[in-house]
Amino acid sequence: MKKQWLVPLIVLLLIAAPVYGFIRQYLVDKIDHPVAQHGVIDLRQWDYSTNGTVSLNGEWDIYPSVFLNPQDFQNGASAKINIPAQPIQVPQSWNKVMQQNGSSAFGYATYHLRILVGDQQQAERLYGIHVKNIRTAHRIFINGQRVGSSGTPGTTAATTVPNNVPYNTWVPIDGNTVDLVVQVSNYSYSSGGIAYPINFGDMTAITKEREISIISDIAVMGGFLLPGLYVLILYQMRRKDQTLLYLGFFCIAAFLHVLTHGEKLFSMISPELSYELVLRVQLGCSVIFYYCLLFYVSKSLPNVAHVLVLRSYRIMSIILLAMSVFTPTSFFTQIDQIWFLCNLLTIAYVIYIVVRAVIRKQPHSQSMLLSVHSLAVVAIISIISLRGIIDNTAIIPIEVLFFVITQCLMIGRQFALSFQQIENLSQQLLTLDELKNEFIANTSHALRTPLHGMINMTESLIEGAAGPLEDKQVEQLIVVSSTGHKLAALINDILDYSKLKNGDLLLDRKAVNLRTVAESVLEIVSYTAAGRQIVFIQEWPEYVPPLYTDEDRLSQILYNLLGNAVKFTEQGEIRFIVEVGAGHVTFAVVDTGIGIEADRYEDIFKSFEQGLGLSEQSYAGTGLGLSITKKLVELNDGQITVESVLGQGSTFTVTLPTADVPITKEMINTVQPMTAPPEVKRSISKSKPVLQREKEPLINKEDELSHSHHTQVILIVDDDPVNLRVLNNILSLQQYVVIEAQSGKAALDKLRYHPKIDLMITDWMMPGMSGLELCRQVRQRYSLSELPILMLTARSRPEDIQNGFAAGVNDFLGKPVHAIELRARVNTLLELKSSVQTVLRTEMAFLQAQIKPHFLYNALNTIIAMCSIDPDQASELLIELSQYLRRSFDFQNRDQLTTLNKEIELIQSYLSLEKARFDERLQIVWDVDRELGQMIPPLSIQPLVENAVRHGLMNRAVGGILTISIQEQQNNLLVRIQDDGIGMAPEKIPALLAGESTSANSGVGVINIHKRLLAMYGQGLHIESTVGKGTTISFTIPGGEVSA
Repeated sequence: MKKQWLVPLIVLLLIAAPVYGFIRQYLVDKIDHPVAQHGVIDLRQWDYSTNGTVSLNGEWDIYPSVFLNPQDFQNGASAKINIPAQPIQVPQSWNKVMQQNGSSAFGYATYHLRILVGDQQQAERLYGIHVKNIRTAHRIFINGQRVGSSGTPGTTAATTVPNNVPYNTWVPIDGNTVDLVVQVSNYSYSSGGIAYPINFGDMTAITKEREISIISDIAVMGGFLLPGLYVLILYQMRRKDQTLLYLGFFCIAAFLHVLTHGEKLFSMISPELSYELVLRVQLGCSVIFYYCLLFYVSKSLPNVAHVLVLRSYRIMSIILLAMSVFTPTSFFTQIDQIWFLCNLLTIAYVIYIVVRAVIRKQPHSQSMLLSVHSLAVVAIISIISLRGIIDNTAIIPIEVLFFVITQCLMIGRQFALSFQQIENLSQQLLTLDELKNEFIANTSHALRTPLHGMINMTESLIEGAAGPLEDKQVEQLIVVSSTGHKLAALINDILDYSKLKNGDLLLDRKAVNLRTVAESVLEIVSYTAAGRQIVFIQEWPEYVPPLYTDEDRLSQILYNLLGNAVKFTEQGEIRFIVEVGAGHVTFAVVDTGIGIEADRYEDIFKSFEQGLGLSEQSYAGTGLGLSITKKLVELNDGQITVESVLGQGSTFTVTLPTADVPITKEMINTVQPMTAPPEVKRSISKSKPVLQREKEPLINKEDELSHSHHTQVILIVDDDPVNLRVLNNILSLQQYVVIEAQSGKAALDKLRYHPKIDLMITDWMMPGMSGLELCRQVRQRYSLSELPILMLTARSRPEDIQNGFAAGVNDFLGKPVHAIELRARVNTLLELKSSVQTVLRTEMAFLQAQIKPHFLYNALNTIIAMCSIDPDQASELLIELSQYLRRSFDFQNRDQLTTLNKEIELIQSYLSLEKARFDERLQIVWDVDRELGQMIPPLSIQPLVENAVRHGLMNRAVGGILTISIQEQQNNLLVRIQDDGIGMAPEKIPALLAGESTSANSGVGVINIHKRLLAMYGQGLHIESTVGKGTTISFTIPGGEVSA
């Protein structure tokens, strides 16, 4: 409990001690201080050498609204002045005196004071005065001699040139009386007159006082400027810490405040500055000063200040800054006293914030309380000064400077603590990093042994250790082997990274045949490029001397460079070029891939850096390959360089020293035995893409589509051939027909040529077109139920899932994929599509059942009536009726689409019957391009035609015109059925499409067609109607199937 009160007690002492000491010293000094009375001050007993200057405070004489010259006060002339003298206290504003004389703060007047200096003073002794602040223009006379001025006083605002800067002036005095006359005018400030004391003394005392004042101001200014610049520089390095910004501007504002107050040193730096500009700067600095103070403390002690107070203060500060720029000085100086009270309230609120934070025991609150005491001292001194108890406020800038210094020390302490914390965390991270490296190394060692066992066993099976294998079995094993080598290379990179970091990597350098190692690596890398349109080209000189290097490390270098080229090349060439130089061999890997930006050449050789900063991370990897490659090359006394053009490809060039051994033909031609089948060897030797047979399963599966109508078809999309093979194997066991595509573009081509695909499974991360973009492209043509999409992804963030669903994904499956879960998800989506198709078939059957019995009755009656009148026409109508009935029931329930011509023939049969019945009442206009080969949903147009005839035209006694328009528009099929019948109210259309209409004439099949179009294409019927004018029903079928 005692410790909790220790800091507040210290703060109270720090507040009371300087206030008491300053006031006591001021009052003690004032006890024997001469004071003017009735316009006379007696300084005959004042010792200037001991006591220094004396302030000419007290009761002066003032003559409002008149300029009197020194001659008016000499030899009894003052008695002849018609205007009586009025007493006024100096220093003090003249506003009250001027108002008593019918004037205001604006006007002009003459001050007069007689100073008695005594006979004991030496003759012709230099006396001077120190003028501080007389508003806003004045002229001073001593014993009839003009000794100083600031600005040009005048009797009107037009003749007055305002200015107000401190200065010293001296004059020789040979008598015992000094007659002081001051002519003052003010038309710029809200208060005028002698605002601060005028000090009087001999030349030595006056000079010493001014020098002390100037040095004090310079010291205080430096105390504000240097910390301010320092803090702002820190803010440039730590932009997130806004407290530094506020404290920096607080110091700069305080610096400008001191520069334009006190001795007003700006007048020494730039004397041509106008008084009006200085007043604007003073107000602006004051606003910024208190604004930054409040927000600095509130940011340093968060969640303590009230948000409403901060917002209100921000608005008030903006208004005041605008006033300081755009309003006249005579206007904004009127609020001096109000602004002074606001500043005191600001200081009080700052103290309240700090005390509240101390009570809440917030971090750094007690340190802030120790320094904020200086602001309390400022507030107390200001209040005492405002009450007139003292007129000296010299302690205020010193206390503010103390606040700034303590804040800088506090920030420095925070930085020191942060740095110490960072050092501790860094040491912990280094320890954890060593543990991590040790764990990775141990894990990699544990993985490498069983992995190499798997690779060796797989290769032995390929070579026939367990008997002859079928071609497909060999292909599967080759994929397993190449995947194992790829994983082994990654494990080697991880092990080497740990060794390189610890400096433990040892090289077994000897003479190594480059061609043997290169062709072995090319064979493995070629498997990973299977399915891509990549040609491998090797360019060898006649003889290549052996390299002096580590054979395993050389293999690792080649694998990383060639694997990198394959990863970033979708199609084109990868060249392996070898050149022989003096004492070295240079080989280059040249690809036609995506290239690298020039400013990233250095970055790609850093650990965990990717070749491109792609947001989709389409080419994601560990980021270790090139970093380790560079270090391995340098350890072998070689060098590696890169050249690249973005979008055109990259060239990695490696130079290694040759071995100092004789070159033999046997050495050069020694080739490591290959483990691949003979055709693979030939592909590599001829520098062509390998594993062409990888495409055979794809072709065979696509051929099955033409022979099967019941097997479900699945399209799988992935840029990794191994992943495609794994997915194909899992799904093929379920008797699905699987089609493969290695890019988004290829997948769109498959969908274009094979529209009967039931499900698409795609990876998210693919170069070029990502899986997300592929989904967006697919959804432009297929609905969610028409073609379900299963997305494979390692992303699990909610925003990624949300983006996927927005792009049209039906379901997600995390990687790595488990066979059981994959089959379950696939089965669910296929069942979903099957269920939707069943619903559509049911609706089709319902639509077919909607042929009304009275339509058949009316059609038969019409035919019977025609038999006696025109038997031939009756026969034709009977044929049309039979064709209409046959076509209505001829649609296969399993078919979701029919040809446009079939639908038109159905419409023609129907209209032939209705035309025979209604004759001239029914007029038909055809606007149909019969060359279009579009596939459309069955019974999607004829019910709309029937609806127009029955409910639109025939409800009019005179009938009307039916217009049928079917045209291609911007690669889409636009169908429009228009009649000039009775129409309907527009407000009924939404209810009709929603199936909420209770009218008996709500339309034959309109709702059914609208729902089917929405399910298949995402857009349904568009209806426009006007009562008495007719109705237009239209819909659009997206392009892709339109062919003329």
